Amino acid sequence: MKTLIINPGSSSVRYSLYGDKEKEFSIILDNKSNGNLMRELGECKPEIVCIRVVAPGTYFQEHRAIDNVFINKLETVKNLAPLHINSVLNEIKTIKKRFPQAKLTSASDSNFHKTQQSVYPLPKKITDKYDLKRFGYHGLSMSSVLRNTNLKNIIICHLGGGTSVAYITNGKSKETSMGFTPLEGLIGGTRSGNIDPKLVLYLIKRIGKEKTENILNEQSGLKALSGFSDMRDIISKRKYNALDFYCQQIKGYIGDYIAKYGKPQAIVFTGAIGFGSPIIRAQICENLEHLGITLNKKANSLLNETKNGEFQGQDSDTKLIVIKAKEDDEMFRIAKLFS
Repeated sequence: MKTLIINPGSSSVRYSLYGDKEKEFSIILDNKSNGNLMRELGECKPEIVCIRVVAPGTYFQEHRAIDNVFINKLETVKNLAPLHINSVLNEIKTIKKRFPQAKLTSASDSNFHKTQQSVYPLPKKITDKYDLKRFGYHGLSMSSVLRNTNLKNIIICHLGGGTSVAYITNGKSKETSMGFTPLEGLIGGTRSGNIDPKLVLYLIKRIGKEKTENILNEQSGLKALSGFSDMRDIISKRKYNALDFYCQQIKGYIGDYIAKYGKPQAIVFTGAIGFGSPIIRAQICENLEHLGITLNKKANSLLNETKNGEFQGQDSDTKLIVIKAKEDDEMFRIAKLFS
């Protein structure tokens, strides 16, 4: 049996093909190049297609078969996570056309966070009516991290185009920085992260809802601070203000979680930036001695997009670990539930 895994991002999509047990190939394409995927697949026709879904709503906290009900519900919330949902809808349309025989399934990116504290301090009749909760995201990444460590009380920093930090207790999500949508929490490549809600209302009044949404999702974050959304460009161009802002925000969440929940066994870095950038990891972990956290600079520098490993100092109370996220493997496990 062949299973096609589709992991859409804001500007690219990763496709992976699995046989009965193992990955056969993986390719990353921009959102308009899936013709190349067809060439890679050749005559292969997958029986199951599993798509990562990032969408707010209790309904989308479950892994589900993708049917017309699912698609209609996704259409109603597409403006709430536009960097992800529009891409998912396009992928569904393409797959239904090219592989009509395939069973379409979704892998919820918020399912992992069902155990977290999810309440907003808003009137209950409003939150219940409109399903307003902190759903959290990057759950597939964080699930894959836990499969690669025997530690159960950890802080996970998923640092990529989108960024989130979560505290894990006994292998379960206790709290995470993203909320109702991926826009809450830390800044991303183009997302604003937390800002004064009144500022948003003011912008809507001045420039309109659509322009405001576009600014918050596609023109803010690292791009607004530095002119670049890619961390590699920000580092190479030495945009120190953006680097400092980014790392200080992440430090803030780490400190907040330790104050609330106690010292973790480890802080784990994952995602493209977390796994691949010793510079970012070092800046986040520096000057945390008062929390019992020290780093080994040499060990950190050697962990550069190559392998998992540890880089804490000898006297550190908390381990510092780099683990590569394996969202595709996690999605493959989910897809097999529908076979």
